[in-house]
Amino acid sequence: MADLLTLLSGRSGALDIIRPGRANLTLVLDRGTLQEVREGGRPLDPLEARARIQELLRPQVGSFEFTPEARRVGPPLNWPVERLLLLAATIEDEWASYRDELPDPRTRFVLRGTPPLLEEPLASFLERALFHLQRGVSGEELARALKLPEGQTLYYLHKLRLLGAVEPVRAWREAGEAAPRPHEGLLQRVLRALFWRGG
Repeated sequence: MADLLTLLSGRSGALDIIRPGRANLTLVLDRGTLQEVREGGRPLDPLEARARIQELLRPQVGSFEFTPEARRVGPPLNWPVERLLLLAATIEDEWASYRDELPDPRTRFVLRGTPPLLEEPLASFLERALFHLQRGVSGEELARALKLPEGQTLYYLHKLRLLGAVEPVRAWREAGEAAPRPHEGLLQRVLRALFWRGG
């Protein structure tokens, strides 16, 4: 796929990708830029579009057809193809190196303090995930909510954890006891537990 996109990057048109058992993907190109990614005819937002490009770089079975002068349906992405491929390859290599460190899909994460300034695609991921992370969400739940592959969601969560933007929380709750609040420190939890026992 990387070779194919490089070959077609200077042309304008639609690259239709047919994958067995999956919705067809359409990549709309315009002289060196990727303008749109559609799945089953639906334009994808930037986060979903990046995820599909990432998937396409892995070996898989499928066929393709290129149609010149295709029109986009949604807002333009305006992504330079070469830069997109370099970023996707970098993420793929980094993902492989983190594979053994990725969290369990059932681990719940919450936002930790003020989010730092992030680069793409991490910035878009955090923006889309913010609502869920403020309340606490597992990797598998977040993947479903954002329509992203679970592995990629766990990779993003791991990156955010390394940057101190999110933290895992224990998902236990005993009878009648509320789970600790996300921003409550260890000392506050110990004091609350001691006073609760004494009361």
